Amino acid sequence: MTCSYCGRGVHPTRHSRQGYQVDYYLWHTGRIQPASVQGGSDEAPSKQFFLLVEPVDIITCVDCLARPEVLEDVERKYRGG
Repeated sequence: MTCSYCGRGVHPTRHSRQGYQVDYYLWHTGRIQPASVQGGSDEAPSKQFFLLVEPVDIITCVDCLARPEVLEDVERKYRGG
């Protein structure tokens, strides 16, 4: 996997006795649309949810995420903007 912003290869989280080191974050986001499904019986209320219709994965290395413009862009994409 590579960072969506700088292209650097990222590594899995490393665990040790003293703690852990995170190298990247992965957001699973994309375009959504409202949907519903009827409950198990006619009297049961319908369940409302959002359906992910165009999934997008955003991979961000810790170095890029520390940059304010990258964090703002990731948050905007995650909110669907």
